[in-house]
Amino acid sequence: MDEEPTAPLNQLLTTKSATSSDVIRQQVTSQDYLVLRYAVVGLILAIVVSLMGVIALAFYDKTLPDGVIAIGSAAVGALATMLVRPPIDK
Repeated sequence: MDEEPTAPLNQLLTTKSATSSDVIRQQVTSQDYLVLRYAVVGLILAIVVSLMGVIALAFYDKTLPDGVIAIGSAAVGALATMLVRPPIDK
């Protein structure tokens, strides 16, 4: 017998662990995208609400609070940061 008796078992174990890690990686990646979608939707809602507030206050000739501008600007900046691709290391 030239071959080790545990060779098929070792091959099976390495195949199963690689498959399991691929499944786990796919699940984590899909969960990351789900969290990213929720964050993008939340930021878009913040932008829309703040824009509607600015329009409503301008329509009634009220003074515009600095907080409304700050919230809208922060949401736009956060959304732009999330959508920019990170640099690829070579």
